Amino acid sequence: MEKKWKELANRIDIDEISIDEMRTYIKKNDEENSVWIWTACIKQNDKKYYVYEVGKRDEETFLKSTG
Repeated sequence: MEKKWKELANRIDIDEISIDEMRTYIKKNDEENSVWIWTACIKQNDKKYYVYEVGKRDEETFLKSTG
């Protein structure tokens, strides 16, 4: 996933990208009730942008967060 973010950064002139994911649970602490929260901090020139997406830990959810 990080490789895809770096490719995106090269295409749209981004200075730096940091990404992370976190697993959390809804009601019960088991696989069926878990969701993943993807976050990214994008630095471009003097501005910072924060994006997130909630879903599964898969490429489809990750790619949604790239816009």
